[in-house]
Amino acid sequence: MKVKVTKMYQSEDRSLTTVTLATPIGEFRGMAKFNPEKDPLTPSFMLGGRIAEDRAYIAFYDELIKRKTYEIKGIKRVLNSSYPNKPGWTHLIKIFISVIHERDELIDKRDRYTQDIADALEGRKLFVRSRTDDKETKKKKLEELGSAIKALGQNKSKDK
Repeated sequence: MKVKVTKMYQSEDRSLTTVTLATPIGEFRGMAKFNPEKDPLTPSFMLGGRIAEDRAYIAFYDELIKRKTYEIKGIKRVLNSSYPNKPGWTHLIKIFISVIHERDELIDKRDRYTQDIADALEGRKLFVRSRTDDKETKKKKLEELGSAIKALGQNKSKDK
């Protein structure tokens, strides 16, 4: 299925990013809003675009999952209204199983986009933390890291 980003908009203050996907089943929109309370740095166009696009894909896959669920319900109705001994019964069962697998694949794809959003936000938190620490805090963290590495080296020599 061909999917294309048709529109990408960012507000002038860079606090809101919107992405629109064009698909054969319609257009889907995703939005990302900058939260200045959690992030003191300037908004990132790349991060906002990534999150907005991922949310648009999530909306797209939600619609596909909904359609597959309706398809599964229809096949169940046909299965419940026919006899197991009739010709075509096993074919219906195979179709039913394949549609369930297709829906599960769509759910996996949607979950990957959800995880990508979580990963992007976690990366931004690390970036903000690294940029907002003062010199003393950075020096203290490096000293703690150095002592931890030294302790690991001492434990390794005792194990031999």
